[in-house]
Amino acid sequence: YIHEHCLKDGWTSSNPTLNGQLLNPSDVNLYDLTHWMIKPLTKHAKFLSGDALVPRQCSYVEMVASEAQPPRWFASHFWGEPVVDFIRCLSQHAFLRGLR
Repeated sequence: YIHEHCLKDGWTSSNPTLNGQLLNPSDVNLYDLTHWMIKPLTKHAKFLSGDALVPRQCSYVEMVASEAQPPRWFASHFWGEPVVDFIRCLSQHAFLRGLR
């Protein structure tokens, strides 16, 4: 998603000290991703109530998971690190533990 939308949609940094600097996909952190993807996605979420689609507030995982996701691990991380680095660490964690 980041590689598909960051440059095409002109994502800028959510850090106020960077004065709206354009982002490269490799620089997008969780603050930026939350601003550009997660909040818009969850803000407009709807669920079916009877015959009507009704707005609801939800978390990101509720948008992408097909069933309950009980945690087996907790990963602490810094929101300011690039998302690609965090995903790389999670992938290595999964590989080392035979989780994929």
